[in-house]
Amino acid sequence: MARRHEEIHLLEAWRALPQCDNNDTGWRCIPVISSQGHLFQAGRHFPDNLESILVGFQMEIPPRSQNLPEGKGFSVVFVGQLPGLSGFWVGLHRQPTGNLELFAKMAVDVLNVIDNRSSHDKVAFDIFLHRIRAWQKFMEQDRRGVLSSEEMIGLCGELEILQDLLDAGLSAGAALAAWRGPLGSLHDFHFETGALEVKSTASRRNNIIQISSAEQLDTTQVAPLYLATCRFAADSSGVSLADRMRRMRQALGSNQDAVSLFESLLLHLGIESIATFESADPLLLLEKRLFPISADFPKLTASTLPAAICDVRYSLDITLIDHQQTNLLQMLLDMGVLLHGAS
Repeated sequence: MARRHEEIHLLEAWRALPQCDNNDTGWRCIPVISSQGHLFQAGRHFPDNLESILVGFQMEIPPRSQNLPEGKGFSVVFVGQLPGLSGFWVGLHRQPTGNLELFAKMAVDVLNVIDNRSSHDKVAFDIFLHRIRAWQKFMEQDRRGVLSSEEMIGLCGELEILQDLLDAGLSAGAALAAWRGPLGSLHDFHFETGALEVKSTASRRNNIIQISSAEQLDTTQVAPLYLATCRFAADSSGVSLADRMRRMRQALGSNQDAVSLFESLLLHLGIESIATFESADPLLLLEKRLFPISADFPKLTASTLPAAICDVRYSLDITLIDHQQTNLLQMLLDMGVLLHGAS
């Protein structure tokens, strides 16, 4: 994805804006060039005299009740109409506690995401909000870009399944919309008619996975429900997490909406940049299995445990489970998920 806007240019634009005295109120703005003809302004809001970017959208006025993101050091505000300018304007506004350098980085990223699509409508507005919410989550992280070994292995497994979904014929947009693991959802992939949980381990000797709650394999929560297991091992012939992310980015190709969503989901995990992310040793995929969760699948569930038991975590040795397996394409067909070429 081409990066058309740079932080230094945005900082220069803010510095170029005229200063006002303490009695002035409202916006002072100058245009920011967009290769796609988007409506961008670099602005300052007075009397607080803090930096903003304003984006104009050609759409009906969003409802005032819409929940706008607000994070550490920034807020999103409805600006409405600007004198002499068309469109409905929304501002990304730095707060007094916000670090200017980080805010500029966030603002430039948001401008580039919007500038990589041609439409100026509500879809662009939704992408705008989604990207800012990803930054909101990123700024809340205590350890940005630092994943534990278990988190890296888990992300490798989710990316493996994400690639399988694309290979099975699911569109990039639909596959990424279903990927909820980075958002902290109960299951890693959610579809309209079911869910898929992914568990990964890194061992040549066993296939023990960790189930994090009594709800995770409970079909009273969602049905149909499936469990995918990935067993990796550290091996020089394998693929690192950083390379897996880069390969997924390449697989999305020129679909800029999908690329934006993929990068936003990684931001939720604290990964600001695929290019600069550093990961541990390469992991070789040894085995991948997929189980439908049926009544006789070995599990502890919230619907069958005594009410007094309020927290359950347990381990499963998949090698000991004599249970019918399936494949991803059959799972998608059973859930009625629309694939490329389906009528």
